[in-house]
Amino acid sequence: MHHIEKKYQKTVLSNLKKISKQLIIIDVDDPRNSSVKSRLWNNYYVYLLGDQGNSFLTFSEFEKALDFEKSVSIRLKTGAIDTIKGKYFYASASDQ
Repeated sequence: MHHIEKKYQKTVLSNLKKISKQLIIIDVDDPRNSSVKSRLWNNYYVYLLGDQGNSFLTFSEFEKALDFEKSVSIRLKTGAIDTIKGKYFYASASDQ
């Protein structure tokens, strides 16, 4: 998700959910909020590999972006996992 401009993230997720029975999303926390290792990994991706992703979300913003239309019955599971590259957020949205 950090490769999608913040103003479009919610719309993109909503549109993806409309065309799928199950949507699985994985994104990384902003490296500036994490460990030194996380910031080093981010610098590797940005400066050596030319990565352009910079629309990072906090976990609460991540969950807010997954707030699908209330008229649709969706089962949503979210969480976060700490890795050597930083914290990864995950979500599974499926029809009930």
